[in-house]
Amino acid sequence: MSPRGVSVAMLLWLAVPSPVGAQRFERYPGPAACVAAGERLEAASRWAMAPDTMRYDPRRGMARLTEVMTAYWRRVIEPHWPAIRATLEADIAYRAGRLAAGGPLAAFADLHEEVAWRDGALLVDRPYESTVELAGRGLLLVPVAFAWPQLWAMIDPPWLPAVVYAPRGVATLWAPAEHAPDALADLLGRRRAALLTALPATTQELARAHAASPAGVSEHLAVLRRAGLVAGRREGRTVRYARTPAGDAIVSAAGDR
Repeated sequence: MSPRGVSVAMLLWLAVPSPVGAQRFERYPGPAACVAAGERLEAASRWAMAPDTMRYDPRRGMARLTEVMTAYWRRVIEPHWPAIRATLEADIAYRAGRLAAGGPLAAFADLHEEVAWRDGALLVDRPYESTVELAGRGLLLVPVAFAWPQLWAMIDPPWLPAVVYAPRGVATLWAPAEHAPDALADLLGRRRAALLTALPATTQELARAHAASPAGVSEHLAVLRRAGLVAGRREGRTVRYARTPAGDAIVSAAGDR
């Protein structure tokens, strides 16, 4: 925890599922209203996390902490959340595909330079030694947009064992919006090139962003999918599309011209 306010590490700690921590946190939903523009989140978070506050009045302290975190979310994270979520979901789909196609060896091969799958065990490079038996609990892979370049292995109870890492494509999150290169538009057509560079997204998101009909977008995506440039993953009633490695390669090659 940073003494100067709510830190990204704290948001990460609360984001990793815990059968105990989640239940405790749900008891203190806190107000959801935005804090006025002039309020200092730093001072408020210091008050919420003051040892005396959390020790002698934990209910009040937790409610205030929840309020501060809500304000932090709305000011710092929420404006970028659609792009962050798309990047995280694309990595989850990629990692699941690697696991299905090649097992743990393939899934962990390009996750992080400090991670390796060897002899049926996941090795995480750390300056100390510790052996963790999963004992049927499973292992959570948690992509986090603010993890790069670090990697965390979370093994302390009551949290479920987890590896927290930066997702693929995180370096492009804060880059200006991509526009289809002329060479790519010449090859695929301007509309398909624009859709390909805008992924990951759902059909509805693409339709809104490009002022097109969902049916027209769906037709273009079908062509790109048959060409092996995009792949879809179902999420409830919608399908989220992302570029395949071939799609990434063609966008990158065209952009370098």
